Amino acid sequence: MTAATNGPIRVLLADDQDLIRAGFKALIDSTSDLEVIGEASDGQEAIDFLRADPACLLYTSDAADDTQFV
Repeated sequence: MTAATNGPIRVLLADDQDLIRAGFKALIDSTSDLEVIGEASDGQEAIDFLRADPACLLYTSDAADDTQFV
């Protein structure tokens, strides 16, 4: 299974810093095989998003509430 045959890899960005999310969004938006489908500013927002749309990849570097996802 590859992104080329199944469309872009869908990414949810989660970080408590707006600037960090914006930087990763800019990088991801510059590629054709990745797509940002949402942003979360903390772990709870990310979990809520994933409950609504479980078919996505989540990235976080250091959420304010110490919730870490890989």
